[in-house]
Amino acid sequence: MRLDHPPMGRNARESLSEIKYVDYGRVRVTEDWSERQAQLVRIAASDPRVTRIFVNPAIKLAMCRHSWPDRAFLRKLRPWHGHDGHMHIRLGCPVGSPQCEDQRDIPDGDGCGDEVASWLGSVYPVVERHNGKPQPRYVSMPPACTAVLRAAGTRVAAMDDPHVEKALR
Repeated sequence: MRLDHPPMGRNARESLSEIKYVDYGRVRVTEDWSERQAQLVRIAASDPRVTRIFVNPAIKLAMCRHSWPDRAFLRKLRPWHGHDGHMHIRLGCPVGSPQCEDQRDIPDGDGCGDEVASWLGSVYPVVERHNGKPQPRYVSMPPACTAVLRAAGTRVAAMDDPHVEKALR
C-alpha cells in the first residue's frame, strides 16, 4: 500500500520491503496501521467495480471494529492468509466480456461475526521461499489480456521486464 514511490522496474520493486500491518503474536494490527490505511481499504471496497478484496484476518477484524457510518463495503473484505502488508483486489467482469467468468456471490452479511472469528485461530505469516532465481510471473497470457496491455495509452511499469515481453509474444 505504498503510493509514495515513482513507477519502477521489476528489480527495484522486488527489492522493496513491505510494511507489515499484522502483529501475529497478538492477532491484531500493528501501530503502523492507521486511519489512512483503513480509509484506503474502504475507498477501494466501495468502488462498484470491485467484487472482493483479500486482506489478512487481523486487518478484517480491525475494519470490523471501526465505527463506519455505512458498513456495506465490509462484506467485500475477505480474510486470507499472507495479506499482512498488501491487499489483492478482484474486479467484476465488464459488461460485454464473454470470456470473463464472475466468481460465486459473497455470503450475506458483513463477515464480521463468526466468519472472521473462524479465521483468527489460524492467523500466521506466510513465508515465501525462492531458490535464488527470478520467478517468472507470466507464463502465458490470454489473448484478451495481451490486447489490453498492448492498447494505446496503456502504461505498464513492468513493460521492460523480459517476462512480460515474452508473455506478450
